[in-house]
Amino acid sequence: MKEKLKDKIKSRFRRTRAFCSTMSQGRRGGETALGIFAILLAMGALHSSYGFLPLWLVCILAVVLSAVVVLVLFGVLFLVFGTRRLIRALFIADLLLLTTLLISGCQGNDIPFCVLFSLLCTASLDILGRSVYVLIFIGDKRKTGLITGVVSFVLFLLLPAFLIPDGFSNGLVEKYAAAWKEVNQNVAQNEALRPGGSHPVESLTYGPDDSFDLQGGTYDLSHFAKRGFVNKIVLKLRFDYDLDAVPLSGKIWYPKDCDHCPVLFMIHGNHD
Repeated sequence: MKEKLKDKIKSRFRRTRAFCSTMSQGRRGGETALGIFAILLAMGALHSSYGFLPLWLVCILAVVLSAVVVLVLFGVLFLVFGTRRLIRALFIADLLLLTTLLISGCQGNDIPFCVLFSLLCTASLDILGRSVYVLIFIGDKRKTGLITGVVSFVLFLLLPAFLIPDGFSNGLVEKYAAAWKEVNQNVAQNEALRPGGSHPVESLTYGPDDSFDLQGGTYDLSHFAKRGFVNKIVLKLRFDYDLDAVPLSGKIWYPKDCDHCPVLFMIHGNHD
């Protein structure tokens, strides 16, 4: 009985080693899959930040950006660990790009989950690329490889399946939509009750750049709010300002040709 158990364990061990060796031979497939994914992630990052750029320019910049990131990581890995495996740099590049996009998309919430989810998706894509390469170019059609390819493909599909329906939604969109509908109803009722004023109304805007009528200043919010190290870097890239210099912007309505009027201030958060 013990001998049979030992033989079974040895057989499983040999199959596992053979499978790992085969997956190692499919490294080119993993590199191809991770390389294409890096370009797509770079395109998503550029489009979200610079949506006004034409698509062809975004594609070119995405290729350049992803290549620079991968080459920098490859150089760092070579200098620190002496490794010359391109797939390791591609893996880390995809992991960093996807994590950054997810953290930016959820406004810095659920950072540990974003990292874990990115790791799962990147690993699944790597294994999927290796499995396809082994199946098509090496001709290994063993059940283990096929099952691994199918499982990794299903796991990788969790990314769009998770982000398309609700994603990181915690119900705030529905709450805001319901509140906005209620506000509109209240405004309509108040407008019907409010008598028309005797002065024509004009308006102007103030903000941080020349697109506003007046130049607005900045305010230091660092005494009231804090950001973590990673969260600070991501939101700095997205909004281009820190909490110690938050730009002030707004709109002013005032009666035309009328002085010494009362002023009502309404202060709220940043809608960006």
